[in-house]
Amino acid sequence: LFVIDLSIPTEPKVLGELKIPGYSKYLHPYDETHLIGFGENTEVVNYGYGDRVVTNGMKMALFDVTDPNNPQEMYSVDIGEKGTSSELLYNHKALLFSKEKDIIAFPISRTIDNYKVDFRGAIVYGLNLEKGFTLKGEISHNKNDYELYHSNNKIERIIYIGDNLFTLSENKIKATDMNSMKELSHIDL
Repeated sequence: LFVIDLSIPTEPKVLGELKIPGYSKYLHPYDETHLIGFGENTEVVNYGYGDRVVTNGMKMALFDVTDPNNPQEMYSVDIGEKGTSSELLYNHKALLFSKEKDIIAFPISRTIDNYKVDFRGAIVYGLNLEKGFTLKGEISHNKNDYELYHSNNKIERIIYIGDNLFTLSENKIKATDMNSMKELSHIDL
């Protein structure tokens, strides 16, 4: 993570940097001095022909840039293993974020044990500066393992109205209570 001073646009200057495992593909402001990073975790492995850097699941981190000369990673959470993916990693519109509602939600295909998909849907977190990230729940449009692999129920977007989350896929719209994470209703399309 690099903090760059652009006060003189023709003379950008690096004020501070932070080196950590992994990388962020998308940074989203939390407030004026904190950023949420969404990306992938990495590890160095040696397969017998030299060290290689490989991805090892998704990573979400909170960065504190209050002191631009000394940025810090306050909290991080690893999500899944090799093969875990999210549309958020290449399309920021897949993110639902509301600081006021304490909600971070995005579509995910989470893998474990050598690329075995164990969940496909939306994952919902809370975040505050004192406690870090808190997993609130998961929302799926799939009824069983067969649908996990063979349906068009991949959640593409998450929105909220009041205290209800609405997840949208090609075949379904589902309403979920934001506080209890219980399904309220759904419509098959």
